[in-house]
Amino acid sequence: MFNLIITFLAGIAVFMFGMKYMGDQLESAAGKPMRKLFAKISNNRFAGVGIGAGVTGIVQSSGATTVMVIGLVNAGVLSLFQATSIIMGANIGTTVTGLIISLKSFNIMGIMGLFAFVGVFMLLFTKNGRVKKIACVLIGVGLLFIGLNIMSGAVNGIKDLNEDALVSFFSAVHNPFLLILIGIFVTALIQSSSVTTGIVIITISANIQGFDILSAFYIILGTNIGTCLTAWLASIGAGVNAKRAALIHLSFNVIGTVLFTAVFLLIGRHVQDALYSAFNFSGDGDGFFTAAAPQIVAWFHVVFNVTTTLVLLPFVKILVKWSEFVIRDKNGKVDYEKLYYLDERILNTPPIAVAQVLKETINLGELAKSNFDRAYRGLLDPEAANPALVAKDEKQINFITHAITHYLVQISSMNLSSADEKLIGSLHHVVSDLERIGDHAQNISEFTEKIEAETILLSAAARAELKELYDVLMELFELSLHTFTTRDAGNLKKVNELEETVDTMQREFTDNHILRLKAGDCGVESGAIFTNILSDSERVADHLTNISYSLLIRKNPALKKTTIEVKP
Repeated sequence: MFNLIITFLAGIAVFMFGMKYMGDQLESAAGKPMRKLFAKISNNRFAGVGIGAGVTGIVQSSGATTVMVIGLVNAGVLSLFQATSIIMGANIGTTVTGLIISLKSFNIMGIMGLFAFVGVFMLLFTKNGRVKKIACVLIGVGLLFIGLNIMSGAVNGIKDLNEDALVSFFSAVHNPFLLILIGIFVTALIQSSSVTTGIVIITISANIQGFDILSAFYIILGTNIGTCLTAWLASIGAGVNAKRAALIHLSFNVIGTVLFTAVFLLIGRHVQDALYSAFNFSGDGDGFFTAAAPQIVAWFHVVFNVTTTLVLLPFVKILVKWSEFVIRDKNGKVDYEKLYYLDERILNTPPIAVAQVLKETINLGELAKSNFDRAYRGLLDPEAANPALVAKDEKQINFITHAITHYLVQISSMNLSSADEKLIGSLHHVVSDLERIGDHAQNISEFTEKIEAETILLSAAARAELKELYDVLMELFELSLHTFTTRDAGNLKKVNELEETVDTMQREFTDNHILRLKAGDCGVESGAIFTNILSDSERVADHLTNISYSLLIRKNPALKKTTIEVKP
């Protein structure tokens, strides 16, 4: 008995590893489709359901999708309304795993298990990246069914060894509410409704007296509640909206379970009898239990989630209001240092994490641009100067820079596509360039403060030259960020022209200022400040050019030598 239990647990381990491995490989291979799905997120609840189902079908885990959604809600990318419909879709998408598991009833276990061998063989003798991904998916599928086969053999062995004990156990736990609790507990313990569904399918296939189809249904209802634990754990330490999303996930499954339990308590036996009659079950172990039961359990899971979604979809706004009523804001304060698109939970899905870190980098670019603009306008017009706000935004720039860098390091160690690897490599340089631009904006703001505090004279001609330089720099800033965001290589020629214009201006304006100093048009104290401002401006132009050329680095890392060497 002990060896059989160990074998059963080993089967669960192989099954879980196969499912996770298959899901990871599918997720990596389907990075672009997943991004396209999330790019279409809107307030259309039907689109949200479709996106949730599609993404979950790819990653093979409603828990992973829900955790990702909670991360996006916490990052402010998704509203609660959008998240609710996606969570509903995720519950539908996760039923695909149950349908795959139910294929064991077609006696193709050996063939499916052979996929693992085929996948390993392909992996050993190919260097093609796409073929390797297909091989890894085949390995995952094969391990999944090998795990099921091991579990099935162990359950049948336990049955043959001591069937009376199993019959007594299932007779003792025939209470619907106890069966639901078992489903909740087992799923919460292993944090996978798919594994619990697999165990239920294996058990009912063994045709153990006392464990009928209705008992299986009740356990499946419990698994839908138990899987919510993953979302609750993910919401710990997150913002209030993330906690509300977790509550909505739980509420969805609890309401569905209550509705189906009420129906089964009224007409459950009639439903079971109708199924027995439809499949000509005679009770002697043939027909129904050996073939159709796994299919019916899997399809019941589909029916449960689709029906619950259809019932609750019109009430999405009510679910959102319910979550806001239960989980209220303790205070209205929002930390200034915050991320807009990133959250630790998103890292569980690398393709989405890559898309989000790109958005956060674009956001960092806009922040650096606005702060540089603010600092330079303060220099040109002292009455518009706001050094406190420049310093505050510089602090935010540093915060986002460090956070993005941390994310990039974590993402780099994950299973990424070739394109995403190049993107992550280029983003390291872009983030560094933007952070340095923030430093130069801070320098210019401090020079402005010094000019005003020490009443340093800058002639009208000097201010006119700085205004001319400012106009070129802001044009370059706009063009560089546009090139980085849209990946339009056609702008690179214009970027180079503007960068050369800034270099020329720096040389000419330095010479002009020396002449003004000799003529007494500018104070001696202004000499160092003016040249330092020109130097800061020229270096900003270099950093902006680097950002534009990161487009080429993403396409070919060998081109990184084309970037400008910026002086320290």
